[in-house]
Amino acid sequence: MLCIKQFDVTGNQHAFHPHTMALVKVAARTIENYWFCDNFSRNLRLHFHSSGQVP
Repeated sequence: MLCIKQFDVTGNQHAFHPHTMALVKVAARTIENYWFCDNFSRNLRLHFHSSGQVP
């Protein structure tokens, strides 16, 4: 099933808050991650961390 959504953040440019775009980016990344995990749930996923610390 394909589900397409959009975020409408239009409005008065003088009332723009800097966190608005950050929230949109986080929401889009979260949706992409859920889509990826759902499509590749039967495959091995490796997660790389930029910090390089081993727990």
